[in-house]
Amino acid sequence: MDSAAKTAAAHASRKSLVIGAVAAAAVLSSAAVAVHGLYAKKRAKSRFPIKTLFEGTLSLTDANFILKVMSHVDPHASCSKEDLDRAIKLCADLPVSGDDVKQLIKLAESSDVEFRRTACALVRGLSERDPPVDDLPGEILAHILEKFAAEEDDIVRILYARIVINYVNLAPNIAQAMVEVQAFVEALVNSFAGYETLDPSVLLGAWGALVTVCNKGKKSKPFFAAGLHKVLAKILTAADVPTKVIDYAATALLCLIQISTDDDWIHHMEDMDEYRPWDAVVSLLKSKDANIANAGFMLLGLCFNHSYHMDAFEANDKFLDQFFNCYQRQFDTTFPAVMNSVAWGSEKLAQRMIEEGFVYRLLQSAAVQNDPVALREFFGWLTIFPNTAEVRRELQRAGMFDLAYQQTQPHILPWKFLNQFETDRAALNAMVVAHVQMQFEDVKDDVARNLGVMPMVYEHLIMNGLRDPSVATSLLDQGHFLQLAQRIFASPEGNDQLDVSRAIGALALAAPDTIPHLIEAVYEPMLARAHTLVAEIAAGMRDAIAKNKRGESVPEAALDVLSKQSNRAVAQWMALVHHMPPAVLSALWTGAEGEDEGTTRQTITEVLELCTGILQLLLHDSEGRVFPMIRLSDVLEAYTADKGLRYSDAQSEFAANRELTNRGDWIVDVLTVPYKVAVSLIHYNETKPAIIDQLPLLALVASMNSYESLARDSCLMILHAPPDVARKYRDFSTLRLSLNMNLSSNEYEPHKIVRREFTQRCAVFGPGKDRLHWEKVSGNVETGQRGNLILNQSHCFNSAVGSLGVTGSGKYGYTVKSTNDRGIYLGWATRDFTVEPGRIVGCDEHSYSVSFVMSQLLHNGRYQQVDEAQGDNEVTQVLLDLDNGTISACIRGKKPRIVFRNIDTTKVWYPAVSCGPVHAIATDFEADLPGVYMPLAAAWKVTSVPLYARSTGELVPKDDRVVPMVPFKSPVPRESISGIPTLPLLYYEASVVPSEIVGVGIEQSGVALLWVGTRDLEMIVTFPSPDPVTCQEWTKYVPLLAKKLLQGAECPNRTVVNLVPSGGNPDSTDPDDWSMEFKNRTSEGQILLYNWARASHISTRSGSATPPHIDLRPAASHAITVGIGYGNAPDDDDNGGDGPDPILFVTKELQLMAEDRFWLIRLSKGPIAPLVLGAKEGSSITLNVLDMATPLIQGKSLFKAQVEEWGFSL
Repeated sequence: MDSAAKTAAAHASRKSLVIGAVAAAAVLSSAAVAVHGLYAKKRAKSRFPIKTLFEGTLSLTDANFILKVMSHVDPHASCSKEDLDRAIKLCADLPVSGDDVKQLIKLAESSDVEFRRTACALVRGLSERDPPVDDLPGEILAHILEKFAAEEDDIVRILYARIVINYVNLAPNIAQAMVEVQAFVEALVNSFAGYETLDPSVLLGAWGALVTVCNKGKKSKPFFAAGLHKVLAKILTAADVPTKVIDYAATALLCLIQISTDDDWIHHMEDMDEYRPWDAVVSLLKSKDANIANAGFMLLGLCFNHSYHMDAFEANDKFLDQFFNCYQRQFDTTFPAVMNSVAWGSEKLAQRMIEEGFVYRLLQSAAVQNDPVALREFFGWLTIFPNTAEVRRELQRAGMFDLAYQQTQPHILPWKFLNQFETDRAALNAMVVAHVQMQFEDVKDDVARNLGVMPMVYEHLIMNGLRDPSVATSLLDQGHFLQLAQRIFASPEGNDQLDVSRAIGALALAAPDTIPHLIEAVYEPMLARAHTLVAEIAAGMRDAIAKNKRGESVPEAALDVLSKQSNRAVAQWMALVHHMPPAVLSALWTGAEGEDEGTTRQTITEVLELCTGILQLLLHDSEGRVFPMIRLSDVLEAYTADKGLRYSDAQSEFAANRELTNRGDWIVDVLTVPYKVAVSLIHYNETKPAIIDQLPLLALVASMNSYESLARDSCLMILHAPPDVARKYRDFSTLRLSLNMNLSSNEYEPHKIVRREFTQRCAVFGPGKDRLHWEKVSGNVETGQRGNLILNQSHCFNSAVGSLGVTGSGKYGYTVKSTNDRGIYLGWATRDFTVEPGRIVGCDEHSYSVSFVMSQLLHNGRYQQVDEAQGDNEVTQVLLDLDNGTISACIRGKKPRIVFRNIDTTKVWYPAVSCGPVHAIATDFEADLPGVYMPLAAAWKVTSVPLYARSTGELVPKDDRVVPMVPFKSPVPRESISGIPTLPLLYYEASVVPSEIVGVGIEQSGVALLWVGTRDLEMIVTFPSPDPVTCQEWTKYVPLLAKKLLQGAECPNRTVVNLVPSGGNPDSTDPDDWSMEFKNRTSEGQILLYNWARASHISTRSGSATPPHIDLRPAASHAITVGIGYGNAPDDDDNGGDGPDPILFVTKELQLMAEDRFWLIRLSKGPIAPLVLGAKEGSSITLNVLDMATPLIQGKSLFKAQVEEWGFSL
């Protein structure tokens, strides 16, 4: 689907208005104007205190020179190169201290305009140098946000604008904070109001700052509701406005549309006749200035994409004709894709295009028929029209089918166009076969062109071949498809191409009886080549390590060969497994019918053994020592002991034997081979046990090498292990590896979801799936602990169907969130939809799907293009209206659009999704939906009320055994999972609706350490147990202890409590039947009570509006938030102990007080994991693990100094 992906990327690029820093700089450069007369005005002698800055190294003359240069909007265009170089060097050489930063900020706030000018010029100069001064941005930008609107001096305003542009380009995350300040955005926009008298340099500076901030920021506030558009709309429709001002105003309006959160911005233009947006668009389109005309087309596209009530445009009789006159004149040089916006944005306009002959006229124009690029655009555009029958008639009238069949170049093959409109499927199949045959026979020396037909072959097999076996047969017999694939794989530039593998996998799905032939012709040769490469890598590694141990030098050329071989091995292996159906692997493993073992099973086994050998070569040093980056759990301790190895914490001893690994990135390439082989085979039932057996070795090597990919792949494989096995490896979820929750990757990247899900499984015991969850899945897809995730780490599309369906009547929906770098298809299906790897929801008559990532609709194997593109991390809402037989979809915040009609409401429809290779999505079946649509999770609760009524009651599942889990929440700044080898540190927050008693804490080597809360009582307890969920300490003795203390019993802190039945009945739950004994050591049935307090004994916290105790009445349904921090106190040389004691702090409702810090007895040096017990049945638990170095409480970072005040050693 590469062509579709490129189309989607083009739409996304257009919709995002990517002017960017480069384009903005180009416009600034071309339009740069010196500050006319502003700097040249006679000034009084400066009293600027320059000697107090920069250690006195800058003279007043040089400061004035910097001011003169930096006061230009674009010094590069307005100053000589010599002056500019000198000014930049002066700033680059300045020694800047913290005191200098503070004084510059103070001078920038001065009432003296000369002080403000000079200070801002110096700040701008410091922002231009490389690297810039780190301490300046926060303070100076806060000052600019506050003062920009009120600043009257033009030079200072220019400097403000350029400082904003520089720092936002250096740190794009700053932009979001700036667009959140509406007064600042308003001040930039209002700069346009005085365009007649304002110096052009000031206007240009404000425009540049607005464009830069908007492009780097995200949707923020309802700027149209605030009226910010009015100034710009008046400029666009006024007479005698300078061309540049029109250009700036149009672009500024686009920026507002881009970042405004108004659901439908056009409705905020109160007087449509006054602002006349249609006239503004047409006036821009008519402009002879290319920039303005392009801005008009972009504005038009955003009009239709961001507003779903285009009555004003639809009702304007002259608009359509004017638009097409302009469009026909310029479409070959401007934005052909804007036509998609018109057809998608208004069904009325789309219908008028057909009825009034505009479609026919455009199709007949030579500019379309003679331009392959324009032709491809128009083929895609026509699939957007809702009335397929009428479009087909126009196509036939214009002879477009003949024109489409005549195309021979792979990059303009009108496959989706013909698949959508061609009713003669035999003719369509003949066209595909003919193209494949032509590539085989006539294009023998151009692998790139050969590859160009593979996406079409794949889609044809999936969409048509699964229903018609003759499709596969004709490709094999007439098109010579396999011979073409063999040619591509045999060529150096084609042996790692995944498009071919995907097409072959689709052929295996469409024609299972061809699998033996495919194995012989393709899979066996590919596997043999991969085996040869892995064997060569293993031999090369043994030789290199042997030389290194003997003290001999290993040539760089040898390591380079290993690196290149590893890259080729990974490429060939990925081509082997990419889109490989399970049936193929099964045949490779078990052989043909009647055979005991597949002929290639031994080859696969040998590849796994070679990979094991590579890992073992890098596991230990010459003395049998293993040095992990983290202290691992018992299963890895046992593994090293079994292999005759031993741990060493002396990194300096081990480093000498790691000389090879410190000589470049070759080691990453080599290690990638065994991990990619293992992670690809974990998804197949036949090979999964062998990979599970390798887990100790894979996990241990990953812990010794700081490479993100190894940690990610280890977590993934552990996630596929049985729960009792996976929990033994929880180090990978709670301790620091290279895969931190850093800000460089998206919240919904697959590896992050895998890591979060793994953390959740290890931390919270006893959860069940939601009543509505993903139930029927293809392949080895993971649905998460709660059942609402799709973790597809295999290398082909996989699908899932929900456990709850709806029929008859009502309006229902669900939401999905994901990144936009992989294909996803979201929709509805009946139980007749076949859920198997490679099949996509919508490929048959039993399912419908929409993909805003791919900008497509799909039903019955036919694509329809849409002019909508999902942004990164956006939420898609998928809606089913059984009252009217329609399916709608939208990106959250926009109005739903009907995408399918005539749905059979007598059938039962289930939520259904397809997720692309190595991708993940998160589903919310309970999310609020637009209008009268009901969250699908609530549909089963409806009884006597109308099905379309929104439920207002508490959503409590009827099935009391269900404890739904929220797998993760949005990340906070600097979020990571953290730990160090011998002093593990952990801070996490749990939001939980408690039962009568709740425990939140940690587990360490079979010991539970918990903050326990019940009504009017809280305590810190520790008890040993291999299973803290079912042990008597938690289920029996902790509740009894709480009741005894609430009755008035007294107990000293830091005491072992043994509860003894005094009434002779050990099963009694009456606290009066039990007595307390105090011991010095814990054993079974005994609890170490560190601290406890009744609510009446706890003082109200300063600044808290609520008492500190937690109301845990059984009827309470509100969630409490508890933070647990665990670390080590600073060493005390006088304590006579064997190291620092651990310390625990507890935040209740995210408030930290001194009395919530507890000194502990060291129980173990093993790894720690979060532990949450006692959630109310039917409630959700949200777990968020943070980096102890910078934990967040109430949104504020707790820096090292503060943490140390609490007694922690970081």
